[in-house]
Amino acid sequence: MKLHLVQEVLACLPKERTLFWYYRDRYAVYLLEKELGRIPQTVSELKRGRFSKLVNKPVCQPVISRAGNRPLCSAEFANLWPTMVTPFVLTVDKWGGSDFHWNQTSTPGWNLVLHMNFSNQHDHHYRCSLGKDFDHFKFFSHPIHAGRRNTLGWARIDLCFDEGVALIEEIQTDWLREAKEAFSDALQAKKSKQGSFRVWGCEVDTNGMLYYYRKVLMPYLKVWSEAMLTATLNFIRDELGFGTIFYHQYETGKALKHIEGSGPPKSLYTDLPKKFCFRTTEKGPQFVVKHKEVKRLWKKLKKPSWFVLEI
Repeated sequence: MKLHLVQEVLACLPKERTLFWYYRDRYAVYLLEKELGRIPQTVSELKRGRFSKLVNKPVCQPVISRAGNRPLCSAEFANLWPTMVTPFVLTVDKWGGSDFHWNQTSTPGWNLVLHMNFSNQHDHHYRCSLGKDFDHFKFFSHPIHAGRRNTLGWARIDLCFDEGVALIEEIQTDWLREAKEAFSDALQAKKSKQGSFRVWGCEVDTNGMLYYYRKVLMPYLKVWSEAMLTATLNFIRDELGFGTIFYHQYETGKALKHIEGSGPPKSLYTDLPKKFCFRTTEKGPQFVVKHKEVKRLWKKLKKPSWFVLEI
């Protein structure tokens, strides 16, 4: 996007923090809610539709078991709310500039960035485990929150107002990758009977790191990617008003974003969108495909493909 468009979007968004609560498989509830908002359907009709594999999720059963043969409505899924939920704080910023190769945007310009930040609930245990001065799981050269909030993960988003489509450029986390490496070092330190070890030049208590990773961070490891994508879909669909959402497939995304080497975790660009019932398409967003900076790369791709979801 052009910088002025990004700035206009940011100016229209709420300025205060946005709380986002996630529970396991909430993405299934969200997608079924949106599907039924389009047209009420019976359970049998849902099971024959594009979101069929979501209907049997345990979290959906309170609604499904009461339905019988009558049509379901979206409010029945919107009102589902298990007792165990995890809070996050969402913030929005911009990312990009002149060097789109380094910024890993598909086209020159700017992206919106949706940050999924930890809540105070996490941060309290984090500081108690590793000390108030420890701050080594984030990189400010990446699109994370620039202030005091600790960013678990982020999504970069491009928009085309003429086409009415959104492109999820990436979903990523630094925090979990760096914490996993520190946990491995802590295990080695424990094995060597060392009370502390070093992370980026900082002395860290071995038992504190083991406790933090096992007891505090482990629940986030299991849900972070689906929570991030759910928050992103909610943001694009419900706040920005875009119903057609593209998502990079692994090889196409690497090529268009100028990523060399092994690249990001492959599951984020294969398993994750499939879990959310994105379908595969060879027709990508035209604002990317027809861009003059992309055409050369596009011709070199043997079989370009994308994921797309309409909600």
